[in-house]
Amino acid sequence: LLADELNRSSPKTQSALLECMQEKNISVNRVTMKLPEPFFLIATQNPISYEGTYKIPESQLDRFTIKIKLDYPSEEREKEIFSKALINPLENFEDNILTIEDIKKIQKISESVHISDKIIKFVQDIVNQSRCHEDIMAGISTRGGILWIRLAKSIALLAGRNFLIPDDLIDIAHECLAHRMLFNEDNYERVLNKLFESVNI
Repeated sequence: LLADELNRSSPKTQSALLECMQEKNISVNRVTMKLPEPFFLIATQNPISYEGTYKIPESQLDRFTIKIKLDYPSEEREKEIFSKALINPLENFEDNILTIEDIKKIQKISESVHISDKIIKFVQDIVNQSRCHEDIMAGISTRGGILWIRLAKSIALLAGRNFLIPDDLIDIAHECLAHRMLFNEDNYERVLNKLFESVNI
């Protein structure tokens, strides 16, 4: 599901999406229906300073595995976008590369990627330290730690490994953790770097 401009949606829509993300269900007219597997949500949002935007609740942000900030494209890339905008996007559309069953198999393999007790302890220490850090008002939830590990397992699998290394976690830490935390200052990257420096592995 692609939810465009999520922070322009009404509280009722936000609530419906929260049910999708947490329960993998959707309720319509008091009838609850199970969503198909695999199901995942991709959402975009406008900068919070834009007129007509609303703050997304922390409980919903915490259910997104990753948040990526998109800046303006490079000059060369923007030229390519302008050129392709004049062509029918379906003209050169390729057939599906993966089937649903393929995706389910890959997800299953990703789950089997090994994580050592030492790395689990590292994740636990980061999560715990985030909850008592002087520059962090709200730290990482247990759900956030689980999603961080799951994403790192996928990174390891893409790298051709069946085991996790610390860099798999560290390389995606900012994108996976920052949006689910509340900071006392705007420079959250500096705070996250300090947090990781305080924990040994």
